[in-house]
Amino acid sequence: MWPTYVDASGCEHNQYRTTSYPSDDRSDVSQLLLDNSTVKFDTPESLEKTATNASLPARFASSDGSSDKQEEEDKMELSMRPTSVFSDVKTPASRKNKRQLDKPVSDWDNEELPTMPSIPSPIQVFKSRVIFTPTPVPECIPHGLGSTNVYGSEEFTLGSMADSTYEYFPKEYILLGGLVDQYREMFEWSMDVAKENLLFRPMIPDEEREVLISGAYRVVLPMSDNEPGNTRLINTGSHLTCFVGGMFALGAKVFNRPEDLEIAKKLTDGCVWAYEMTTTGIMPESFVAIPCESRTSCPWNESRWWDELDPNQDWREQSYIQQMEIYEDALADRRALEAKEAAEVAETAETAAESHDSNAPVAIQTASPVPPDEADTEADGARVSSQYMTKIRDKRQVSQSQPTADQQEASISTTATASLTSTGTATRTTKIRAPLYSPVKPPTHEEYVKKRIEEDRVPPGISYLPSSKYHLRPEALESVFYLYRITGSPYWREKGWNMTTSILRHTETEFGHSTIDDVTKTHPKPKDSMESFWLAETLKYAWLLFEEEDRWSLDHWVFNTEAHPFRRPDAPKDAN
Repeated sequence: MWPTYVDASGCEHNQYRTTSYPSDDRSDVSQLLLDNSTVKFDTPESLEKTATNASLPARFASSDGSSDKQEEEDKMELSMRPTSVFSDVKTPASRKNKRQLDKPVSDWDNEELPTMPSIPSPIQVFKSRVIFTPTPVPECIPHGLGSTNVYGSEEFTLGSMADSTYEYFPKEYILLGGLVDQYREMFEWSMDVAKENLLFRPMIPDEEREVLISGAYRVVLPMSDNEPGNTRLINTGSHLTCFVGGMFALGAKVFNRPEDLEIAKKLTDGCVWAYEMTTTGIMPESFVAIPCESRTSCPWNESRWWDELDPNQDWREQSYIQQMEIYEDALADRRALEAKEAAEVAETAETAAESHDSNAPVAIQTASPVPPDEADTEADGARVSSQYMTKIRDKRQVSQSQPTADQQEASISTTATASLTSTGTATRTTKIRAPLYSPVKPPTHEEYVKKRIEEDRVPPGISYLPSSKYHLRPEALESVFYLYRITGSPYWREKGWNMTTSILRHTETEFGHSTIDDVTKTHPKPKDSMESFWLAETLKYAWLLFEEEDRWSLDHWVFNTEAHPFRRPDAPKDAN
């Protein structure tokens, strides 16, 4: 398989590691890169001669002096050959006896293959050029497609950034009439690796329903050749990978791989299940499912689903215990400090009472405290000490902080102090400290999971929805169309009808159909965006699903990645 990002510059870089891998082990991670994608080029001298003979079989292109009469007879014999190996397309195919793509692509056994045209190598063209520059030009050593990373990780997927690559392997093979076997080899090798490393069965409540999802495969490259690498499955499903079911079905019929047809049914049904699991009946853009330990048996385990929804349960409880320990230690220190300060206040008050002057005038003794700015005011020849007034001002401290309703205030947060007025009368003030708040107890595992399922609207068997949007994508309906045309089962038309009606119901606007923000909502909001593939692909596959089967038959047409039909070379001229 191709990695998601590849270096297609064509020149070998010295910083890339070159490690030899065994070529006979398809399960090895190194075989994810296709080794058979190199094209050999002939010399430029043979280009003109080969191009002359490329359009006809070898016996027509020969220059051995054969007569014109013999050549005309050969051409007439060629024109009288049937243009198709298929039965009369005007007669609708029976669902019980024949389905579309039942007969293999013509292998041209009775004809000599035309000579492939030779193309000069880019390296040869580069070397033959005359460069008028004193600066030497570095030589480009071809190396094919290489990794963009020396270290780090690589990701392999059949979805975004790589989908059209694999989709075109069987389609190019059909369009070329089976003449280029390289597309068969590339498809078979890459699908063997995909079946082993990318496909997984999600755990769903319906245990009897065996569905498959196409995920991703991450390879962590080692820091050196002596260290082992690390690989893991990324159990993420996306709408972009829903074309894989139709691709497997097409390859199963074209390349005679009947086991792949069963995989195609499960992959397509996996996307149908993803549509059915939401409130709107529409599949989200991407989701993270819980993979089964085995494809043959996968019992529903609600406890495991809850554990996936709340992976931080142990950390949350441990964090609460640590916060409580810190709080209790701080509370004990606060109580000890305030008890010490209370003892000092009592001692100060007692000392002030003993030093009280009983001969002071009564008027001054009973007067209110003097403000700091009037500390120098004289009364009856006596001056009030500014030192005492400064002390009174410092003791009048009031904190404005108030505890919140959901937090518990510490029981000890104030300290009583005593001071004297100018007459020696002891006054009592309060010193308020910052309060201590006890940690809030976290919700239990059950409370957290139920709250998350309610608020996030998480479907059963799903642990996370990275994107709950729907962009009017066609891939799921595309696979449903292929499965119906190939198998003839009414199951696919029924599911396709439900999918189509759900899409139309929730995406329709005044002037068209729009992307919606969240498929888990009862009433999703439109995003004021309609992609071109809505008209070019999504609606087209929905229409083809219910069209007469002899129209745009897969025996006569090939749909490219944008759902545009191309006539097959073995299709009759009057094909609908």
